[in-house]
Amino acid sequence: MNKISITHLDKYQLYKHKQMVWFKWYIDAIQDYKFMSLSEKDRFIFISLVGLACKSNNSIVMDSKFLERILNTTEVTISLDNISKLGLIVISKVDNIDDVIPTTDIVLNTTEEVKVPKDFDNLTIIQKTVLVYKKLKGFNVREDKDWDNANFGMCAKYAKIIATCFNDDFDTIKLCMKELSDKFINKGLDWSIKAIASNCYDWRQEYEKDNK
Repeated sequence: MNKISITHLDKYQLYKHKQMVWFKWYIDAIQDYKFMSLSEKDRFIFISLVGLACKSNNSIVMDSKFLERILNTTEVTISLDNISKLGLIVISKVDNIDDVIPTTDIVLNTTEEVKVPKDFDNLTIIQKTVLVYKKLKGFNVREDKDWDNANFGMCAKYAKIIATCFNDDFDTIKLCMKELSDKFINKGLDWSIKAIASNCYDWRQEYEKDNK
């Protein structure tokens, strides 16, 4: 299996130790010879790959069908070859699939990730939010019927509040939950998904203020 990595990803990263919901793009790119040598389609794919790389620790599974589906494009292999020839990406072989972080993993920061069910893309935003909560609390994120039977109904109620707060934007939901949980832990406080739901609107207000 091969993986795709962006060359010099750090120049696009706002920060390296938090889950990113946006990345830097300099206006000088329109004068960058390599980037402007790409076709319109290949430029779109490269920019999309930068976004995926920021979400997956710069380790994107090279699966053409998967990439074509999420990027809504065709013949992605040809584009990857064009981009690779210019040195904007590196395609390398990995012996173990576990060495590549799937793009559908819940990546909470650049050093902590967790494998999720194969049908992750088919889960509702409520289910995904509850999975993030389970990960942050140290629960088993894989199928656990006993935990789900006892807790999912209550968690779903507060997950809906969180999802509504962020208009179902999963990247921002993850970022909010991670930062609020860290805040509670640093203060020596126990916390629950209810506490996240109670504080998510205040967090959003501060986040929007800082990212104007």
